[in-house]
Amino acid sequence: MMTVGEARRLGRVNLEGSVQNSALDADILLGHVLEWPRSRLIAEDREALSPESRAQFLKLLERRAAGEPVAYLTGKKQWFGMVLDVDRSVLVPRPETELLAEAAIDVCYSVEAHLCVDVGTGSGAVAIAIAGALPGLRMIGIDISREALAVAQRNAVRILGEGRVELLPGDLLATLKVEPDVVVANLPYITSDERSELGQDVLSEPAEALFAGPTGLEPYRRLFAQMVARQWRPEVLLEVDPRRAEGVASVATDAFPDAGLEIIPDLAGKDRIIRMSTLHHRPL
Repeated sequence: MMTVGEARRLGRVNLEGSVQNSALDADILLGHVLEWPRSRLIAEDREALSPESRAQFLKLLERRAAGEPVAYLTGKKQWFGMVLDVDRSVLVPRPETELLAEAAIDVCYSVEAHLCVDVGTGSGAVAIAIAGALPGLRMIGIDISREALAVAQRNAVRILGEGRVELLPGDLLATLKVEPDVVVANLPYITSDERSELGQDVLSEPAEALFAGPTGLEPYRRLFAQMVARQWRPEVLLEVDPRRAEGVASVATDAFPDAGLEIIPDLAGKDRIIRMSTLHHRPL
């Protein structure tokens, strides 16, 4: 009979060469099967696996080696101090998106925002993080996918309780009836030509949340056009592909020539967040 320690070693070996973090991924999957934290896997490595647990673990290893994201296999993702439900209808929240949430919290606080809108909310990660940090803020999450909104609703209610995050179906800001003080968005930004550069992990995620069109700037142009058409002038925070930061900044200044603009690097020094201040026409 296989022990926990033997299962950990088998998992690492089976995933080597096909995934980057083979030991960690194997432990996450084994912990998911056993409902154990990683610390217990290490401490009780001589415990035996039941035949059912062994079979379930081996099946998950096979799916992970084929490129299926760990978060989809477990249905969970730890992010920003929260455990989020995820499935194939939403993107898996990335570590760099925590920077977007942090920047949005700071901006909402500094401008004394009453209403913040998270466009393309997906799992609801960013909206929940902001609402959790600022209890007096009205927070709305919008997504074109009703399946994604169902995931966001489960997360918001479980983490914050009923009514803390409002969720609306819609294409960017099209269905929003009231002008927000702050708009936050992590929009699709991969071009169709870049599909061949992506690993199977990423390609397993919903295409509508990944691919932006020929230039990767199309969703930003539509977002700003919606704001201009309604004469809305909120604070705007965008997570962008570093390769596209200057292009997005150009789109922003074309729409709002008098706005203040700031590009914020991530921990690796790559241009990751664009903040545009249109609310009071002040420089940043």
